[in-house]
Parts: sequence; structure tokens; C-alpha cells
Amino acid sequence: MRRFWLALLFIFLGAFSVRAEVDDLKAQPKTTAPVGMTQEQFDTLVKSVTDAVTKAIQEQTTPTAETHHAAFSPNEHNSLGRALASIVERAPAVVAGIPGMVFALERMPARLDRSAQGGLNFVEFMLALIAALLITALLEWLVRKVSARKRHELAVRIPDKHGLRALLGLTLIEALRLAAVIGVTHVIIAVWFSNGSFQSTVMGAALDAWIRWRIFAVLTEIIFRPKLASARLAPVDDAAATKIAYWIVLTSAIVSGTKFYASLFAAPAVLAAALMVTTAIVTATYIGFLYQLYTPLSQWFSGLVNTERGSAPFNRILARHWFALAIPLLLFSALMRLFGAVTANAGIATASAITVNVVIAFIFFETVMVFIARRPLDEQSLASQMRPFILRAIQVFAIIAAIFAIANIWAVSGLSLLKADEWNNIIDSWSTVAFILIGSFFAWEIVSFVSSRYSTHNVADSSQEDSLAASTGATRLQTLMPPFRVAMAVGIIVTSLLMVLSSLGINTTPLIAGASVIGLAISFGSQTLVKDIVSGIFFLADDAFRVGEYIDCKSVKGTVEGFTLRSLKLRHQNGQIHTIPFGQLGQITNFSRDWSTVKFNLRFARDIDVDTLRKATKKLGQELVEDPELKDQFIAPLKLQGVADIEDNAIIMRFKFTVKPVNPTFIQRLAIKRMLLEFPALGLKFASAPNLVLQAPQLPEPLQVSSAIDSTQAGTEPQEHASTASKIA
Repeated sequence: MRRFWLALLFIFLGAFSVRAEVDDLKAQPKTTAPVGMTQEQFDTLVKSVTDAVTKAIQEQTTPTAETHHAAFSPNEHNSLGRALASIVERAPAVVAGIPGMVFALERMPARLDRSAQGGLNFVEFMLALIAALLITALLEWLVRKVSARKRHELAVRIPDKHGLRALLGLTLIEALRLAAVIGVTHVIIAVWFSNGSFQSTVMGAALDAWIRWRIFAVLTEIIFRPKLASARLAPVDDAAATKIAYWIVLTSAIVSGTKFYASLFAAPAVLAAALMVTTAIVTATYIGFLYQLYTPLSQWFSGLVNTERGSAPFNRILARHWFALAIPLLLFSALMRLFGAVTANAGIATASAITVNVVIAFIFFETVMVFIARRPLDEQSLASQMRPFILRAIQVFAIIAAIFAIANIWAVSGLSLLKADEWNNIIDSWSTVAFILIGSFFAWEIVSFVSSRYSTHNVADSSQEDSLAASTGATRLQTLMPPFRVAMAVGIIVTSLLMVLSSLGINTTPLIAGASVIGLAISFGSQTLVKDIVSGIFFLADDAFRVGEYIDCKSVKGTVEGFTLRSLKLRHQNGQIHTIPFGQLGQITNFSRDWSTVKFNLRFARDIDVDTLRKATKKLGQELVEDPELKDQFIAPLKLQGVADIEDNAIIMRFKFTVKPVNPTFIQRLAIKRMLLEFPALGLKFASAPNLVLQAPQLPEPLQVSSAIDSTQAGTEPQEHASTASKIA
């Protein structure tokens, strides 16, 4: 705000200085008429001579019809030579127009003085201009002041999950400020300066420059929010946001001022000289802007790249090479503006300026898109789930619009490759193709959105045996989604291709007939392939298995990881992948459907109390059912089924429970662990391993005597040998 009042002060000082010069000129004594001529006749003669001299100067600097006809046109033959020749021919006139800028500025007070026609004089016009700017600034300040409370309420709500609505409301309030400024300026021009005079032109140009500056200032505040980090769209810190906002506002003020300055001149040579001067000023301003903000801008552009989910190619290129791309773009734009000024081709200058503006606008647009994409998603809300799809659709429209705008301005106005009617004919002839391709893209986006909601990425791995998340089977829709996605992709590509060819006038009937014949030939030559595909269709139609389920297909067992049109992929519990064609599956046993009953045996001591064991098992089963992590898995609790077998030193008891087929072995291991820890304390002892007694074989009498003699000779008593054998036994 302080810079704004300084600018107004400079305007006042300039107005007063010009007014002082005009008063000095009026204060000079008038030249007296010569003898024999009245003073009125003499003034009329002086005015006629002055007008004639002014007209002669303008005719010298205005190109004739032949010159206009010979002006540079890029679509002519030998365009490079024509361009160089046009530059050489017109450069002296443009250089000679620089003194004309000074002359035009000296005559500006007189041109803006309409007191003789009953209008405003120069000072009154300058005061009216300053008053118009003050009125618009005051109105913008009042809107900001009145909406301060509402803006604070919205700013507090931005971090919430519905913060996008609050941010949209805050943006609408800022837009209301712009609407107020634009509306007041148009009212001022329509009421007081709509007579087509030079004063009206200058007033319109000044207010247009003012509006352009305010638009950039408000957009900068919306994007960077130096004093409100929660509503900041650009991924930068407070210091970077403040610095970038300051320099953007300053740069836009300089650019708007130079555009207003160039609009004050009408003579072509003077206008060309003014464009050269303003182009140099604008280019130097832009380069200084980039130099001063290298670090903050690098932080901004790097923040547009999402390393986790991936980013658009434009964002990655911008983050890595933005400075190397910005300087050539600015220099190219400056050269094109200079070339347009020298060759009197305003279309090239306009095209280069629009190209730069489109690039800047697209960067702002990508900043908004990245901010919205990084907002937390509400998994239960359909609108939040559709957000990526909607953002991609908007980005596609923005890219198409940017490409169309740049191509249009360069093809028609910049390089004059096409006339306006020729460009319209091209657009009309290719519009059907464009709509078909865009429709195909959005059809694929819809398929991707629907299929991503039922994707199998969250299906747990069956190798996680110590977790309830292991072997979580997918739904039938999740299982059918991959082949549906492939089929829809093929259908969209084939349909869009046929529609494009048909819209271009190509008869597609022979293509369809030829494709049918080729398909028939392939089906006869690849009967095994057809068998696999048809078998897979029927397996899926029968819902025989789903992704994540554990199946047995005779030859191999494993968890279904995925499938293609002709084969199935099974992951064995040891990690191997088995790929089996559908035609070779045969009988399938599914271990993961609906429910699973687990039966297992444990060995107890022969003297165990069966009733006590039954009650302890029932209590343990109830505790497992009431466990928060396991209660959703049980269908029937753990219970003792009865005696399964009786052995010499043990009684074998059978237990069973019924659970969901998520990971029944995990629950079985947990139940056995609890039994081993709790049952011995209740007097329920598990059976010990059987004792093996090793007995020495009975030898015949002679062998026993000889053995005794041998042992005696060896100094060893037979009793010691027997005792050793008994110890071993």
C-alpha cells in the first residue's frame, strides 16, 4: 500500500510540473502581427503553418500503401531474405523515430488539452485520471475492509477436511475486489470519456494498465498468501512467498506502465521506437526478476513435483531446467517483439507476448492443481474419490486450450501462415477428430477410475502367515476388473480408430471385413490358445477362484496372484510362481471360500479328566471369540469334539473350530499356544514321549561263558558290563 501512495505522489508531481511548463508557455508574450495584418489573421496563419508542418512530419513517418504492401510477410517465398531486407529498409526510419518520441511527449499536454472544444484542459484531465485511480483504489480498499471478518472465518476453516470450499470462498472474495475495480473503471470511461477523443484513448489506456496491474497483484496474493500460510497454494515457505509476491507485483507494474507508455504514440515510426524501448525495459525487468528470485522460484517449482505419486512431465521439466528454459523464452520473445516493431508486423509481437503469458498462466494453473491434488482425501466420499479423475480432465482441457491458443496466434497473426478463414476451415475439418480423441481419452479415464476403485492392490500376500491379513481374497468384481480393463482398452482404441478414419472419409468396411477374416484364420490355427481363452472365460463366469484365494488344481497349489486372457498365476507358499494355462487347470479345489473348519489332535495323559478338559476348552474358545482382533473371524468357537484314539501311554483328543478363510492356521497356532500355557495349571497334562528300553539279547550258554572269560581277562567284571547295559537301557 505504501508503494501505491508513492506512485500517486509521483503522478501528482508530474502533473504539477507539466502544468508549470504549460503556464510558463502561456505566460510568454505573444508575437505581434506584422503591419497590414490583424492579430486574428496572423494567429490563423501561424496555426495553418503549424498544422501543415505537423502533417508533413507524420506523412514522412507513415508508410504508404505500397510500403504496406511490401511489408514483411513470412508466408512469402524467400521469407528469410524478405525479413532481412525489411529490417535493413525500416531500421533507419525506426531509429529516426526516437527523436519523434521526445517531440510527441512535448506535444502531449497540447494534445490532451480540449478546453477549446469545451472539454477538460491538461491539468483537469490529469486530475480526473488521478481521481479515477483513487476511486478504484478506495473501492478496492473498502471491499477488503468490509470482507475482513468473513475472510478471517474462511481462513480458519481452510485446514479442515472441507477446506477447499473455504478456499474457494476466499478466492471469490478476492475476485469481488477485481470485479469492483473493473466495473468502476468501465463506468468512468462510459460516462465521462466515451467521445473517441485523444483524452478518452489515454484514459482508457491508463485504466487498462491499472486493471492489468491489479489483476496480477490479486492473482499473486491468491497464489502465495504471504501472511496466510494455510491458504497458500504455492509450495513455498513464508520468506519465499513474501519475496516472490513483492517482485511479481513490482514487475507487473513496470510491464503495465511500459504498455501504457507505448499506447501514447500513433505515428508508426515513433510507435516502433517506443516498442523497442519498452521491449528492452520489459526484458531487462524479467531477467532481473528471475535473477533475484532464483532460489524461491526453484523452491516453488520443485514443490510442484510429487515424488511419491509421480507428476506431470511438464512439472518435472520445469523443476529441473526452469532457468535454462526461461531465459531463451524471454530472449526469443524480445527478439520477436523487436522484429515486429522494425518490420511493422504487430502480429509477431502479439504472438510472442501471448506465448509468454500462456506459459505463466499455465504455471499458475499447475500450482492450483497440485495444491488441490495434495489435499487429504475422504475415502467415504465419492467426490473425493473422483478428484484425481476430475483434475486430470481439467488438466487435459487446459493443455488443449494452451496449445490451441499458441498455435492460433502464431499461425494466423504471428507468422501469417494461414488466414483466419483458412484456420477456421482446418478447425472445422479436424474438430470431429479432436472430439473423438478427447472422448476416447475421457472414456479411458472413466474406465481407469472405476477399475481403480476395485483394484486388487490391497489384497494381502499369502506368505504373511503370522498375520490375519494374510491371504485376504479379493471380491469377484476385483477379480474380473483386470480383464475388463484390458477389454475396454482394446474396445476404446479400436472404436476410436475406426471413428477417426471414418470422419476423415476413409471407408472402414474393408478394414472390418479383413480383420474378421484374419481373426477367423488365427482362431483355426491356434486352437490351444482359443481353448485356453474360452476355458478362462468359463472359469471366471463360474466364479471358481478369485485373486488372493488359495486353490489346488491337481498339479500345483498356491495363492492366485493374477491372470491374463489365457493363463493363471499361482504363488506357492515357498515363493515360487506357477503359470498355468486355463485349458490345463482341470478340477479346482478352493480353500478360501466362505468358511473353513479346522480339526486338529492333541495327546494328553491317560488319566486326564475329560469333563475338565471340555470345560477348559470351552472357556478358551469363548475367550478367543471375545478377543477384539479375532472376534470377526470366528463362525463357531473352539470346542472339544471328543476322543479320537487311545494309545498305550496317551489319549488323543480332537478339537475343532470354524472361522473365515482368512488365515485359519494362524488361529490354530494361537489356540495351541494358549493350551500349552494354561492347561497344565488346571491339571490337564499332555502326554510325554514313550520310553524306549534297550535290552541285551539272550546269548547261548557257551557264548555267555566265553564272554565272561574274555571280560575277566580284560580286567572287567561281567557285572560291570551288565550294569552298563542296564544304564544304557
